[in-house]
Amino acid sequence: MRLWEKYALKLNCPAVDKNLMVDTLIIGGGLAGISTLYFLNNPNCFLVEARKVGEGVTLATTGKLTFLQEDILYKLLAKDYTLAKTYLASQKRAIALIKKIIQKEKIDCDLDKSSSYLLAKNIKEVEKLAQVAQFLELNQIKTSYINYHKYYGIKVNGTYVFNPLKFLNALARKLKGQIFENTKIINVKKTTQGYECLTAAGFIITCEKIIFTCHYPFFLKPMFLPLNTTIEKSYIVVTKEKRNEHYNYITLAKPTFSFRYYEDGNRVYGIYLSSSHNTAIKHNEHKNLAQVISHFKLNSHNIVASWTNVDIITGDHLPYIGEINPQMYLATGFNTWGMTNSVLSGEIICDLIKGNANPYAAIFKTTRIKKYQRFYQSIGTNLLAFMSALKKNKKWYGSEIYFENKDGQRIGVYVAQDGSKHKVHAICPHLKCPLIFNQVDKTWDCPCHSSRFSIDGQVLKGPSKYDIAIKKD
Repeated sequence: MRLWEKYALKLNCPAVDKNLMVDTLIIGGGLAGISTLYFLNNPNCFLVEARKVGEGVTLATTGKLTFLQEDILYKLLAKDYTLAKTYLASQKRAIALIKKIIQKEKIDCDLDKSSSYLLAKNIKEVEKLAQVAQFLELNQIKTSYINYHKYYGIKVNGTYVFNPLKFLNALARKLKGQIFENTKIINVKKTTQGYECLTAAGFIITCEKIIFTCHYPFFLKPMFLPLNTTIEKSYIVVTKEKRNEHYNYITLAKPTFSFRYYEDGNRVYGIYLSSSHNTAIKHNEHKNLAQVISHFKLNSHNIVASWTNVDIITGDHLPYIGEINPQMYLATGFNTWGMTNSVLSGEIICDLIKGNANPYAAIFKTTRIKKYQRFYQSIGTNLLAFMSALKKNKKWYGSEIYFENKDGQRIGVYVAQDGSKHKVHAICPHLKCPLIFNQVDKTWDCPCHSSRFSIDGQVLKGPSKYDIAIKKD
């Protein structure tokens, strides 16, 4: 179970049950979609979510609001000083936006001022850390050097942590009349007037403008996203803690070690993240989770929750936010920093639609990377994922998972603790990658592009638009 699940909102919004004509349609009910709907402030703008609002990646985040984001600033600085400066300013802007919304809407989301540490593990990383610290000082951000256990690091203030579900819930309640749940879009067609969006139930939503804020958009064109991104999976463990020390940290380089406190009333938790890897490899979920517990030396008796999360990683460490076709907009590829970039993307897209200047739009524009720029790397990664997942006899599955061949089709079988068997078509409908079983979250996962399915085959997360359930005879 994930920590934020108990805060999941029961909006009970209706599904689309007739043809509709709207000005703007947002596809995806996570924080990016809800933020965009909030900023647009247009009564003829509507949002559709395939399942329930907030049940996707927002539910799996650690909820940090910081600009110390692994080695992103260092990599951008090595490429272009102005680019790094603009990205830093964008993350500070996102934090300020969230604080402003919380104050304006009087949102109780456990916002907590939390100093951020960026930690180095060796001498080479210390040199990079010094460059980041100098860059921050040049941009009027006070830094101090620290020793944290076996690590050397830098510390900044003015950063925060929060409960992402409580924040999203407050905005969603305010916008409830413009939200449709359980409405899956399976096709988008360009028309002379805009776009026609076909729902799984057979209804058509006609719109002038369309905004994709789903985690991994289901289309291949126009961006050929699979050829310009990779997928990273991380493992999160939550423990009971005695007190809130009001700091968070992350390591500068891979492997990533991340931590934050969360205080909810009189309960304090520690949220630990590690074992991040490309989804093409390391499919032994139990082993990966155990490495988190081992590295942080966690007491198993204090563990209250654990789960996995996946993030889209772009080639240049910047999200894709902007227009991808006339009147078609996109927000994705947040490089594990979805809380700041989700809210930021809402403001940027709103400004683009309204014709307002936005100082950050240029560095996130979706046209900045040429098609096929990472073609061979992406093809190689997907081929590795395909071949690795195709191996049926993974010893760590034990008796919980096995595969069958029925009429030439690959059938995956999950055997629950009560002995019941749950069978699915073990091939992802998106691009036909073999699925692996996630023994931590009890889901069928696609190692190529991160689609996720329940044990009975219902699609939980795209880009797949279709279930893998086996129809009953």
